[in-house]
Amino acid sequence: QLQANEQASWEEALQKLPVAQVQAFSIDDATTTEIDDAFSVTPIKINDEVCHRVGVHIAAPGLAIQRGGALDEVGRQRLSTVYYPGGKITMLPDHVIDIFSLHAAKEQHETKPLRPAVSLYVTIDSHGLPIAEGEYAPVTKVERIPMGANLRLDDLEDLVTEEALVSEQQAQNIPYHQELALLWRSAQQLHAKRQEQRVANGLRSEALGLPDPQALAKDFNFKVVEGIVEIVPRQRGSVLDSIVAEWMIFCNSTWGNQLATHGVPGIYRTQKRCGPQRTRMQTMPGPHEGLGVENYAWCTSPLRRYVDLVNQWQLIAMAQHGVTAKLVAPFKPKDADLMAIAADFDGTYAAYADHQNQLERYWCLQYLKQQGFPWRGVVRHLKEGQARVEPIPLRLNVPELADQVRGARAEVEVIDIDPLALEASVRYLAASLGKRGTRVNGISAGPIKTLAA
Repeated sequence: QLQANEQASWEEALQKLPVAQVQAFSIDDATTTEIDDAFSVTPIKINDEVCHRVGVHIAAPGLAIQRGGALDEVGRQRLSTVYYPGGKITMLPDHVIDIFSLHAAKEQHETKPLRPAVSLYVTIDSHGLPIAEGEYAPVTKVERIPMGANLRLDDLEDLVTEEALVSEQQAQNIPYHQELALLWRSAQQLHAKRQEQRVANGLRSEALGLPDPQALAKDFNFKVVEGIVEIVPRQRGSVLDSIVAEWMIFCNSTWGNQLATHGVPGIYRTQKRCGPQRTRMQTMPGPHEGLGVENYAWCTSPLRRYVDLVNQWQLIAMAQHGVTAKLVAPFKPKDADLMAIAADFDGTYAAYADHQNQLERYWCLQYLKQQGFPWRGVVRHLKEGQARVEPIPLRLNVPELADQVRGARAEVEVIDIDPLALEASVRYLAASLGKRGTRVNGISAGPIKTLAA
């Protein structure tokens, strides 16, 4: 907990921040309490050409949390918000999240709250392309932003389609219709540029948007109430998903470039196509080949990831001190503690992910038990006899599928489970016809080319 005088001092400092002349809105699912990011879109004219200035606004707990302080110790110990089916343990205390999360007013008639933020302003030309250099190059500011709305995916995801964003008739049904249309158009341009770099890196180009409707879902919402589990699949790739994803990637890469250009140390998320540490955190600038961007630094989730909070401290110094930032930033060049944070985060983040997977596996097995044994269903082969249940993210060992192609479908029966060993007793029943009814080596295979592992 902060002492009363400490809280009063930084709240006073926040009041001195300039107020941005924008109206910001966030895009999250209904359960999100740590709202890290928001957008704004402002029309501007450049040489009689109608352009737009896009603001990507990131919550700024780094303005209150100081390196070595009590709140820093909490964040450094936890390193990340930990998610598990039915709940989470936040990285930062609730009272800090309440102050810095980008929440809008609950009622429309209420005054728009001013939230402290680190903002990246990007000028978009009439074709939807960011202007990278010159007078209108991206700029970083520390300010307070008026929060106009918290848009929720649960309410809008099905409404916000490509067709709806170009339809004047749909404008009344979709809040921030014009802003979302501009963000979607520019997100397509950002994605296309990343794919060019992916191909140059020797990787395949990825499609933008919803995956094959027959593909296995990659994301699931778990609800556990009094021991009863509900698992709801969710396909990522909607227009709103793509807007957020592309702009966060662009923001992280742009800020990584700015830190590198100013000589301000940071922590970068790098990825190479091969090697024992293919994806890792490091303190030297470096590319993320899978995303197709240079100098990728996690900066957009400072309420949920400690690395982002550390990078935010460095960004604030850069925005406020310019060329002298590396002299006053909390972490100086070759700071051994920065290297230790990168290493600790890598290990802890992987451990959290493994623990979450174990918990999800437990509740998936309990879900089957709720349905009653024997449970019958369809699985798809991944590799070496490992198959995934179609409706839920549960892997089962089905040796009969070991010689079959990836994506082969089969009907199985789960007879019993061992909740301690997290194992299931599975009986292979028969091949299952895919959508097209094709057979491969005696086992039916659907038209799936890639599956979620």
